[in-house]
Amino acid sequence: MNHLIIFEYLTAHPQNHPYQNKDNLIEGMRMIDKISLDFKKSNKIKKISVMRDSSLHFIKNKNINYFLTSRNNDWLNILKKLDQSSTKILIIAPESNNIFSKILKKILSLGFYTLNSEPREIRVFSSKVMTFNSLKKKKIPCVETFTNIKEIKDFNSKYIIKPVFSAGSENIFIVKNFKDLNLIMPKITFPFVIQYFKPTLSGSFSMICKNKKINLISCNEHILKIKNKSLKQIGSNIGKFEKYRNDFEIIAKSLAKKFSGLYGYIGVDVILEDKIWKVVDVNARFTSSYLGIKKKYGMKVRSKIIDFYYKNKVGKSMKIKTNNKNINYIF
Repeated sequence: MNHLIIFEYLTAHPQNHPYQNKDNLIEGMRMIDKISLDFKKSNKIKKISVMRDSSLHFIKNKNINYFLTSRNNDWLNILKKLDQSSTKILIIAPESNNIFSKILKKILSLGFYTLNSEPREIRVFSSKVMTFNSLKKKKIPCVETFTNIKEIKDFNSKYIIKPVFSAGSENIFIVKNFKDLNLIMPKITFPFVIQYFKPTLSGSFSMICKNKKINLISCNEHILKIKNKSLKQIGSNIGKFEKYRNDFEIIAKSLAKKFSGLYGYIGVDVILEDKIWKVVDVNARFTSSYLGIKKKYGMKVRSKIIDFYYKNKVGKSMKIKTNNKNINYIF
């Protein structure tokens, strides 16, 4: 590969968004710095570039090229000047406002090859409504999701309200009973879904996949914080859910088989409900859990991820060994 551009939308786009807060920007920069340096260490790519907003303060690495964006020179203008035939782009963007899907379409329209899942899969998994409907149709265990209060059958539950298009724990609210749910509905100003809230085990797994083949990478526990009426994932306990690897691998294989356009590093959020692990979200991109993988699982697993992108092969599943150190990654 001659030239790889790593494009993380929030840190490359100069406009302010409700979800473009300081924590998100710091997390985004840390993740991209880590990924770009890991790619560079592989010595299989001649040139690695990172898109970054010129207003952000960061220390440049001499081994990485930087395309600095601004209001007068945005990422689209920069890409239009580059040679599509020798350049590949790895996109990392939020699902909020369907940004990921929109960005992918623009970049593909310029003629670039992207190291991402196919547009149809990103479109499905950017929407919580489409995610639920697609998973249910393909008979993959998933969390029941409603778009209308009239669809709810259990009136003695707590409930979660989420935006249809969102990233992470953005605008997630807990409602304690059905009466309060009726009261809060008129106050919601964004397209939303409703799910039952049953406090239980919550986690994620990451995998690499291509052409229906998968390699399960990590099995993690979510670190959640509930404050007032909001719920937020504030971190991950990397590798804590290894005892559920067999369960997660069954889900991973089913996702890859039934959504054949999934490609590369994929993060899947899951929850244990009624003694069954069910899918909550599928993130068709690098997630922040990548930052803790090397410390918990070792260099070989990290190399497996990076090698995939220049060899374009999933490879054989590895026998996973973890150290005994507890790796808590706090966002």
